[in-house]
Amino acid sequence: MWGAVTAFIKLCAARMRVPVVQWSLGKLYRFVEHNIKPEYRECFKELLDSAYLLHRYFYEGDIGKAEFERLWEKTIALLEQARKIIEGA
Repeated sequence: MWGAVTAFIKLCAARMRVPVVQWSLGKLYRFVEHNIKPEYRECFKELLDSAYLLHRYFYEGDIGKAEFERLWEKTIALLEQARKIIEGA
């Protein structure tokens, strides 16, 4: 999921003609802060937060199945919301 979310953010950047070379988590957040319209930033920040937590918990394995599934569903919903925002832009 983390790879899909970062690829989506990079696609948004490419559509806005923002160079995409090697990005860190901080660069992804800065891209959102400086390039996404203010009314949509919270969605994109929540998407990054949720996907990052999933990524971390997947590798650390210290989260229960129910919480993992809740985060998964939240991330899918946020990704779909962000996709609709970008398609409408």
